[in-house]
Amino acid sequence: RFPQFKSKIVVIPMGVDIKSFSKSSNKKHKNKNTILFVGRLNEQKGIEYLIKSISIVKNKFPDIKLLVIGEGSHQSKLVRLVNELELKNHVKFLGAKPYNAVIDHYSQSDVFVLPSIKSSIGTEGLGLVLLEAMAAKVPVIGTKTGGIPSIIKNKENGVLVEERNPKQISDGIISLLSNEKIRSK
Repeated sequence: RFPQFKSKIVVIPMGVDIKSFSKSSNKKHKNKNTILFVGRLNEQKGIEYLIKSISIVKNKFPDIKLLVIGEGSHQSKLVRLVNELELKNHVKFLGAKPYNAVIDHYSQSDVFVLPSIKSSIGTEGLGLVLLEAMAAKVPVIGTKTGGIPSIIKNKENGVLVEERNPKQISDGIISLLSNEKIRSK
């Protein structure tokens, strides 16, 4: 439509300030087997599948903790699911947090999971939180939906799983928690 501008257009992907995350990644890790989710608590984020995966992971790692940072329309539904699955000792809803506190939570986590799905409200555009987790040197798991596969190359810089699949999410978490070498890579 505007051929005269075609050679002048450059796509600059979103990014994160790596310096702010590298400072936090030097902090001492307090808890073992901590999984982190950061984002809106809505249908599109697929958090229910992550919660269901924790009921599988706890059989191998009884001290597993899932920290959920964020707020949204699905929070009461997710709290009910945690109660139904008897995961109160394993899943903590921390609410919205200031940016610096979120950065600290990344550094205190063993694995970050973004279980987004295609939903009635759309799909994940990019998954900036994955870049933040990577900047904090936290292994990541994401679903094969939206822009997530443009960030995660399966088994190279993270783990990709099918959406709506608690078993694959739990397999990824267990694999990363069980193998320090893979987690460090």
